[in-house]
Amino acid sequence: MKKNKKYYLLALYIAFIFSFKFWHIEKIEVPYSHHSSTYVSSYGFTQSSNIKPSRIDKTLDQYLDPEKITHGAILAIEASSFPVFYKEFFPKIKAPFTLIVTSKDQAFPSESNTDIDSFLGDKKVMHVFAQNCDYCGDKVNISSIPCGLDFFPALSKKNAKLARRSPKAQEHKIDQVISLLKPINERKKRVYIDAGFHDMQAIFDELVKIALVVKQDDSMLIDDLRKKKGEYAFIVCPTEKALDAGCIWENLILGSIVIVKSSPIDKIYDGFPVVIVDDWSEINEQNLYIWYDRYAHDMESPEYRKKLTQAYWMSKISAAIDTF
Repeated sequence: MKKNKKYYLLALYIAFIFSFKFWHIEKIEVPYSHHSSTYVSSYGFTQSSNIKPSRIDKTLDQYLDPEKITHGAILAIEASSFPVFYKEFFPKIKAPFTLIVTSKDQAFPSESNTDIDSFLGDKKVMHVFAQNCDYCGDKVNISSIPCGLDFFPALSKKNAKLARRSPKAQEHKIDQVISLLKPINERKKRVYIDAGFHDMQAIFDELVKIALVVKQDDSMLIDDLRKKKGEYAFIVCPTEKALDAGCIWENLILGSIVIVKSSPIDKIYDGFPVVIVDDWSEINEQNLYIWYDRYAHDMESPEYRKKLTQAYWMSKISAAIDTF
């Protein structure tokens, strides 16, 4: 009887340990550290703001007090929170401020369901910098900023180790991978498809026959996947709802020429080795050589690499604010 009881208690203990382990990975909380990122990222934009959440799941009323906003403050909010900000917080703000709007999968301002021109025309609004910005009006105090690296999809069971890495540690891992990659002139002049195929399945079927493209292996861990992508000169990033995406900027940081579908934010890629196509059928061997000749020679320059940093984009934000 005592022996059975011991086995029963041992089984309970093992079950508790496993359930805690999986619960912890799934429910892991991610506080923002006190350090900004080196590479451009949503996290970096948030950390560079004066008024920001201490954790990614904080709501506006937990960190934003309109009465404490001073002249020239930089506020960071999620695009999904903008309607609440506009209705409940904005009327109470007295001092001029700059707004940074971060967004993973929501176009701003088209999906905000607010009178954005009225907001931009208010004398309190110095400038708005928004990710996935599709504004097409005549106001000049709104600008696009890149999504940059996305540190937080890592929070999953599949990449449990990555889930425990801080943004700084994740950047360190990326730099380790970069140090192992060949320069673009030594990479295969072929296309690696990052993520799913979506609307390009038929095109993919044709391209794979002539060995122009390589499919992503979903079973690979993130660090191995980055090394694999670094073998190829071109990366296709077929994004779904999002106009911009973290994978685009990660692949640029990894030293690849990125191919994307045209969208309302094409201008955000000016000065970057990003090929914008109207149709995936434009991917063919002749165009690959044309695109390679157009972009490859600038990609190793320090000036180009500087454009991938958080400091570069914050300097652009500071310059725009100074004109107010």
